[in-house]
Amino acid sequence: MYLAFLLTVVVYVVVVVIRGKLRMKKLLSLSSTEGIRVKHSLKNIIFGCATLLALFVMCLFAGISFTNIGLRPISFDYNILFTVITLVLCGLIFVQFLYQTISPKYKKTEKDLGDPSKSSYNKVLETLLPRTREEKIAAAIDSVTTGIYEEILARGFLFYVLQMQFPNLSIIFVVLITSLVFGIAHFYQGIQGIIMTTVAGILLGFLFVVTGSLIPSIFLHFFVNFSDVFTVKEEKSI
Repeated sequence: MYLAFLLTVVVYVVVVVIRGKLRMKKLLSLSSTEGIRVKHSLKNIIFGCATLLALFVMCLFAGISFTNIGLRPISFDYNILFTVITLVLCGLIFVQFLYQTISPKYKKTEKDLGDPSKSSYNKVLETLLPRTREEKIAAAIDSVTTGIYEEILARGFLFYVLQMQFPNLSIIFVVLITSLVFGIAHFYQGIQGIIMTTVAGILLGFLFVVTGSLIPSIFLHFFVNFSDVFTVKEEKSI
C-alpha cells in the first residue's frame, strides 16, 4: 500500500512539473496583467485545496491519522545541539523575510521589474509578483494554501510513507529525498529554483524533525511566500 502511495506521489510530481512548465511558458509569453496574475493565484488555490482533499482521502483509506503526518503539538525530543542550530537558522530566515516585508529598502516599483538581463529564475518570480490590491489579496490566500498543502504533502505524507515503506532508512535520507521531490516540483523556476527550493526543503524538513510538528514548517513556508505580497509597491487597479 505504501509503495502505491509513493508511486502516486511520483505521478503527481510529474503532473505538477508539466503543469508548472506549461503555465509559466504561457505567462512569460503574454503581457502579465492584473487579471492574469489573479487568475494564476486562484488556480493555485483550487489546485492546493484539491491536493489536500486527495491526501486526506488517501489517509482515511489507509488509516493514517493527522498525527502520523505531523499535524500534532510541538515537542522537542531531538538532539539539543542540532535542535538549537536548526531553530537559529530558521529564526534568521524569518527575521530576514520580516525585514524585507517591512523595510522600504526592499520595495520595488513596476519600473524595477522586467529587466531582460536577469536570470530565468528572477523573470519567473517577477512575473508572479502581485502589484494591485486584488492581486495581493489573491496572492496572500495562495500563500496560506500553498504553505499548508506543500508541507503536508512533502514533510508530512511523503515523509511518513517513506518511513513506513523503508523503516531502516535514515532520517537524514528521508529529509533529503522529500526535499529533492519538493525542489523538482518547482521545476518551472529553472535549475536555480530547483536548487533553492531543495535547500529550503532540507531546512524545513529538519525543522519538522526537531519540533516533531508540521506547524512551524507550515508557518515559515507560508511567511516566506507571503512576503512576496509586499515586494512591489501597491498600484491602482486598471
